Amino acid sequence: MSTVGIGLEHHLQAALPHLSTRAQRVVHVIQCGTSRTVTSRRVAALLGLPSRFALGRMLRREGLPGVRELASWLDVLAWVILAERSSTPLFVIATRSHRSPAVCYRMVKRLTGLTWVALRARGSQWVLRLFIDRCQEIGCALAADEQRHRVPEDLKRISSAESKAAILNPGHQDTTML
Repeated sequence: MSTVGIGLEHHLQAALPHLSTRAQRVVHVIQCGTSRTVTSRRVAALLGLPSRFALGRMLRREGLPGVRELASWLDVLAWVILAERSSTPLFVIATRSHRSPAVCYRMVKRLTGLTWVALRARGSQWVLRLFIDRCQEIGCALAADEQRHRVPEDLKRISSAESKAAILNPGHQDTTML
């Protein structure tokens, strides 16, 4: 792993200390590969998960984006850290890693909403904060989904006989409950 990778791993552990060991392994596996070669199916197999869908659910529970988006975030963070350390332009970083510079510039714009020049000016700490915000957004969406699907306590107390009566006679009101 390069020194950029070690620096990135340190930043991520400090920023996301709540991640389980399994989620940290996902981040590590993605970081060691390239976003072009890492697939959900491969990562799931490496972790011993039954499918890419199980991996997606696990990442969502951890408050992380899916494998493809997570790999993109890790790439952008690594590029910004490298650019800060060595003043290397994104064009050079992209061509050295056998990527299309145009694709890299678009990825930066898609994830952050900023051009590479504006992103470089804000720095790696700002990008890390943006990534953490994205993870919190995923965590909040998960909590809202769980809340929406939760059965209210008063509905849990209704017996099965009462439910059948309510279904069979929707206009009839049981006065024993009042």
